[in-house]
Parts: sequence; structure tokens; C-alpha cells
Amino acid sequence: KSPLGTAFFAVEILYSGMAFEGEALIFTLVASAVAYGLTGLFDGWTPLFILPQGVTFGQPLDIGWFIVLAVVAGVLAAILPTVFYSIRDAFHQLRIPNQVKPAIGGLVLGLIGIFVPQLLSGGYGYIQFALQGSAGLGLWLLFFLSIGKVLALSLTVSSGGSGGVFAPSLFVGALLGAAFASLLHTAGITGVNASALAVVGMASLFAGAARVPIASMLMVVEMTGGYDLIMPAMLAVTVSYLVQSFLTRNARYPTLYEAQVRGRVDSPANLETYRRIVTDFLKEHRVKVDIDLLDKHLDDALVGGKGIPLLGGREHLVSLSLRAGTPVAGQEVRALGCRDVLIAGLLRGERHLVPTGDTRLQVGDQLLIAGTREAITKFREQIAVKDEDDAIIEADETSKE
Repeated sequence: KSPLGTAFFAVEILYSGMAFEGEALIFTLVASAVAYGLTGLFDGWTPLFILPQGVTFGQPLDIGWFIVLAVVAGVLAAILPTVFYSIRDAFHQLRIPNQVKPAIGGLVLGLIGIFVPQLLSGGYGYIQFALQGSAGLGLWLLFFLSIGKVLALSLTVSSGGSGGVFAPSLFVGALLGAAFASLLHTAGITGVNASALAVVGMASLFAGAARVPIASMLMVVEMTGGYDLIMPAMLAVTVSYLVQSFLTRNARYPTLYEAQVRGRVDSPANLETYRRIVTDFLKEHRVKVDIDLLDKHLDDALVGGKGIPLLGGREHLVSLSLRAGTPVAGQEVRALGCRDVLIAGLLRGERHLVPTGDTRLQVGDQLLIAGTREAITKFREQIAVKDEDDAIIEADETSKE
């Protein structure tokens, strides 16, 4: 029950940086509003979670405690993806049938659930309990449940089981906020509302782990009806996002959604659009190109595995090196019998050559090849180096010693 937050989530979740798929926002807003309206007709308009009366933010000096909570949430949000995907990788390495892996994850989680049943299921009931002030639960139990849910989530989904990451992430954040509130109350700081800290904990944890600060803030506020908490939530999601981004800047798994790309320029869906725009600009002489910079980008694309797509997109232009030990060294181009690819150019030292049929290939030559991906793959195999075990080493990769 978060129409606005869900609409923003759909356009924000695609990127791990501060980027949005803005062109789609008008459509996600309409779709989300219609879905919310239809759901409300049958299920009513009450928020998913109910806050106690009088949960507001009225003391500006208390904002410091919300920022401290956001920092802690950012740290935990940095840990969550690493734990989640490390367990996923560990299950991938098990040499057992895939259908057995979720059973193992479920067995381990069931054993944990015998002693800590609060970690089982999505946890909406315990989230509501935290939002009510979590009376009766001690500081260490709340903190343990928050950390333990990270493990429970990972065992369920990373083992191949069915489940999502959104509700468990809210659980982690809500219980973290409740634990922080309990810590403040233990220290004699009673002016900060425990329910408010639980709400802000939910928003800031997911904002960092999923890299969706705007959507996370809107969704949590809408789901709880805590509109009076919008200001501390705004600051908290920002701080958590920045802390998480900094801590995971070199991490193998920086976010909870592995398929995210950094920004629109990194999205394959937008790549063709950018190329078309640049081509139009160049044709109309609306921009001047730095040739050195253009050469560098072209070299990176040619040497990379994808190459440069040619007109129509079916054929590509790639650059391949002839390594020491290649079977085609010393042969003439015509002897290769390559009918499905075109050797468009050859770089030999500082010399640029246009090869003919009698051009004799040498080790160290850089070949500019045009063709379909299938044809290029066959040509790679033809010029590839073979080691002592007759295993093919890619022609454009560095030979192993």
C-alpha cells in the first residue's frame, strides 16, 4: 500500500547510483495509482502498518540520534549484500543436485527457528511489534533478531528457495531501530520516540542495501502513515545511502540487487539510444570530437569482448592479437580460408596495414576483424594458442606461464 513509493521504486531500482529511468515514471505512476485504487476497493485504505497515536518529530535537536541510527543502518546495509551473495556462492559450489540445495537451506533455517522462531516467515508481525515500541523485549534480543534475520534471509533465498528480500530487509531495519531506541532509553535518553526510530530504521536500512533512498523513504512513510516523520526519514536515507556506498565502493557485491548497473550510461537498454544520439550529433556537426579521447574509447571497445556493433547490429568489429604459439603465424591471409569474417586491418608495431591475400601474419600482429559473433568465435578458435594439454587459450587473452 505505497502507490507513490512503488512508482519511484520501479524507476530507481534499476541503478545503483543516483539515476532514474525518468521516461518511465509517468507510466509507473499511472499503473501504481490504478493498482492501489483497485486494491483499496477490496481491502480498504488503512496503511499496512499502524503507528501509535502521537508519533511525530517535534524536537529538532533529536535529529542527531536519527543520523547516528542512519550510520549504523548504512554499515549493516553494507554487510547484508556480502552475506547474502557469499552464501549464494557457497551453495553454487556444492556438487549436489540443485533441488537439494533449498532443502539444506531450509533444514539449517528450521534448526535455527527451533531456538529463535522470530526469525521465521516474513516477519510483518514483529515489524508491527517494533513499530508499537517493542515493549518487553530487551536491547540485545532486538539487536540479535536484526542481525539474525540477515542470516535467515540468506539461507532461504541464497540456497535457491522461494522468497523475496524486501520484507526481511524491513524487518532488519525495524528491529535495528527498536534496538537503538532501547539503547538510548537504557542510557537515560527518553525523549526520542521508539516507534519513530523503528520507522526511520526501516527506511534507512533498505535505502542503503538496495540503493533506493527516494523510493525507500516514500514506501516506508506510506506503509506506516508516518508522514510526520518525513524530515528525519529524508536525512536518514541519505546518510545511510552515502555510508553504504562508501563502504562497498570496492566490494564484489555492493548492493542487494546484483543486476543493478551504476547509471543510465551503463545500461544496455540505453546504449543504442546514446549511440544514435551521438551519431546524429556528429553527422550534423553539432559537436567537435576530441580525437585522442575517441581513439581511447574505440580501443577499449575493440579489445573488449563485445566489440563495436556495425550497421544493423548483427555484425561486430573486434581486435584480436596473435600471441606467441598461434598456429597461423607465418601463414598468408589467403591460407586461413576465413570466408565468414573480414580482416579489415592489421597493426604491426607502429605500422597500419590493409592486408591482402599474400600478407603473411606474424606474432604480435593486431587484427581488426569484422563478422557475426558466431564467425568471430570460430576465428578466435582458429588463431588460438594451444597449451601442452591441448586446451585452447583465447587469442586475445594473456598467455598463462
